[in-house]
Amino acid sequence: TDIPYNGLTLSADGTLYYWRIKFWDASDVESDWSSTANFRMQKAPDAPTDLLTDGKTNPGFITSSTPTFSAIFNDVNGHGGTAYEIEVNTNDSFTGTVMWDSNKLSTTVSNGARSPDYTYGGAALSLTSITYYWRIRFWDADDLMGTWSETAHFVSTLNQQYFEGVGIKGVYVR
Repeated sequence: TDIPYNGLTLSADGTLYYWRIKFWDASDVESDWSSTANFRMQKAPDAPTDLLTDGKTNPGFITSSTPTFSAIFNDVNGHGGTAYEIEVNTNDSFTGTVMWDSNKLSTTVSNGARSPDYTYGGAALSLTSITYYWRIRFWDADDLMGTWSETAHFVSTLNQQYFEGVGIKGVYVR
């Protein structure tokens, strides 16, 4: 039958624990120790790292009104990521205008790998040099929700060049 654990409190932080067992028979003869086995306590995924917007870290401008976002997924238990959430806001503390909250969406990302590019799906971004802030978190195969990433940012000025008054002197056109 199952023998309940009755020791010190186990830590649910991804710690790897080892165990073994031995028995006594009806004559009180002690057996040898079993071989050692192990188990890892489940832990939510780590905060995503290496955040990219349109393939760049904190770009000073973006080339699209629907930028893409990606990050590296890490899980101490070795699980893959099964869902993500992205928030985009006008304030780096996420207390400003919510431009986009993707809510929990399905994905597939391997442990230690870069996620696919997730395309912005929020309110229209301003084209006049507004800095937006974003963060991402993942869920793992056990549906444990990870912590938010650090905050990344991008500037919404599209890569446009403006010319005011063009002077052409001595141009010959055939």
